[in-house]
Amino acid sequence: MAVFRIDKAYLLGAWCAAALWGIFGCFISFALVQVYGLYRRGEVTRSTTITIMAACTLYGLSTAHVSLALRRLIIGFVDIQGPDTIAYFADIAAPINRAKDVIYVTSTVIADSVVVWRCWAIWNGNLYVLVLPILLVMGTAASAYGAVSQYFLANPNPTESVSFGTAMFAVSLTTNVFVTLLSVGRVWWMSRKLDPSIDAHSARSTYRGVIVLLFETGAIIAIAKIFEFIFFNIAPDDGTTGFNALYVVFEMVPQINVGLPLVPTPLFYVYYASPAVTVVYPTLTLP
Repeated sequence: MAVFRIDKAYLLGAWCAAALWGIFGCFISFALVQVYGLYRRGEVTRSTTITIMAACTLYGLSTAHVSLALRRLIIGFVDIQGPDTIAYFADIAAPINRAKDVIYVTSTVIADSVVVWRCWAIWNGNLYVLVLPILLVMGTAASAYGAVSQYFLANPNPTESVSFGTAMFAVSLTTNVFVTLLSVGRVWWMSRKLDPSIDAHSARSTYRGVIVLLFETGAIIAIAKIFEFIFFNIAPDDGTTGFNALYVVFEMVPQINVGLPLVPTPLFYVYYASPAVTVVYPTLTLP
């Protein structure tokens, strides 16, 4: 197997994370401007409020994560230097790394919850449809914090942490794929039941746009989680040798999570949050 050193992995991952942090910072700023415009017109809905709060929370977590990543790079490459750098980055029980992991799993749980909430809104608050997704999010949270908590113990069990971690990646991936398909399926079914009295061509174009946006968002996070799951299972135990590409994805995921409430939810709830929504989406009731 090819060798990809852990110090290179953290350096590349932090660079990619910083780039995504800047990109999503622009998106957040744009969304806030749009929401402020809605606020001045008295058109802010509960959905818009939840969306922007989730986006800001995830962006705050991503900011903390990328800041700790930068601090870790400074310690590893400037303060330590030399052969001890590899050992430093491989020490996943280091306090700064544990803090990053807590932020990472919290961001993942919130992002998965946003996906489920968005599906709940599209399904008009039908809780029966969301029973399994809600259980999946609970499973993600339990396995995620179970994995991280091992390194806060006096005698951590790496094997148990790996088992929890594998479950977290698998359940989170399942949640995103399943819930995205539920959302797309609902929008597609709604497009087949258009009111004949409205402009069917325009309405279908809108539905197709929402479906494409849902697929794009779901595909991006699903691809990231697939690579994460694969790299996690082939990563070396000690991190000092072997293929450590997992840590590139680790650094990027909290930034990618920021995009879940931003795309397509602001387009869906900000640009379409008007009286016309009851015409374009005749069977959809926004919460």
